[in-house]
Order: sequence, then C-alpha cells, then structure tokens
Amino acid sequence: MDLSTLDAGAEGAVMTVRHPGTDETLKDAAGNPVTLTLVGTDHAAYKKAQRQAIDRRLAKGNRAKTTAAALDEDNITTIACCTTAWSGVGLGGDDLPFSLENVKLAYERLPWLFEQANQFVGDRANFLKA
Repeated sequence: MDLSTLDAGAEGAVMTVRHPGTDETLKDAAGNPVTLTLVGTDHAAYKKAQRQAIDRRLAKGNRAKTTAAALDEDNITTIACCTTAWSGVGLGGDDLPFSLENVKLAYERLPWLFEQANQFVGDRANFLKA
C-alpha cells in the first residue's frame, strides 16, 4: 500500500459551523452554511504555531511562570493559524473579513466556535481522503 495516500498534512478541509445548543448548521443571510477551512495537526502551519509557543516559553527560562491565560492564548493562536479561510462569519451584525487577527477575535469572543475548530483540527480523519 502506498502510505503517502494517507497524508493528512497536505490539504485543508471545510468544517460546517454548528449551533452550540441545537447542533443545527448555522447559515448566513443568504442561506449558505457558515464554514471554516482548517488544516490539521499534521500540517506545517499547526507544527509551526506549536513550536513558536514552546519557543516563547523556553525563552522565558525556568523561572517564568506559565499562566492559564497564556496557555489559552497559545491554543487560540495555534488554531487560528490552522484556519485558512471562512465563509459567512459575522460579529456585531457585520460580516467579518478573514484575517488572522479576526480569527483570533472570533475564537476569543466565541469559545464554542474555538472548541468546534479545535476538535475538528484534532481529528485526523477530517483530513484524509476517503
């Protein structure tokens, strides 16, 4: 078997955003599903973000205390770096243009959205071709 056909790090996958209470597909004003395009834990973007977070901690030395807030920020940044596009995302009544800063903003303000993206990124099966 050619194991390269099981390379989960090569491409992204589209995740449909679901309502955190009802699990229904969220839709934009035009009736299209709200989606995030994500890459998984095998992708270079994930690995780079993880290494940068570790390097920041190591650079502070062993006397620096790691806080829960810092770990949360690192986790949000990592998953934001794995988010390569989105469709139909809005905050405060306006469409939110896709950018790394806006992705971080959305994940910080909407923990349930971060949780959905984080779970999707962590499931290698989402990135393997059937």
